[in-house]
Amino acid sequence: MLPQDSVYGVWPKSGEVDIAESRGNSPETYNDGRDTVYSALHWGLSFNTDMFLQTNNQRYIRRTDYSQGFHTFGLEWSQNYLYTYVDNRLLQVLSVGFGGENMWARSGLSAEGYS
Repeated sequence: MLPQDSVYGVWPKSGEVDIAESRGNSPETYNDGRDTVYSALHWGLSFNTDMFLQTNNQRYIRRTDYSQGFHTFGLEWSQNYLYTYVDNRLLQVLSVGFGGENMWARSGLSAEGYS
């Protein structure tokens, strides 16, 4: 999900939420193929400082792959947290809390040279 208006600047400054991403490759021949779903938050000052590595996770399905049936991919978002899930809220993929430090402090980036 991308914002309708890039209020804070071009990607990833205004953010992106990936509820579910999956590769179409066979899990027998390719690690993290159809048996894996990823969720991520993309944020940062530029393409080179995208902080998604701090806010991403994956969920594996066992003995099958996600292409073998229908699945519900969900998102719950409040001022305190954001989490994604597959099929029900108990099968969380990504959980990010917004309590405590803000995202700028979480990034560890320096504002020097950025506007």
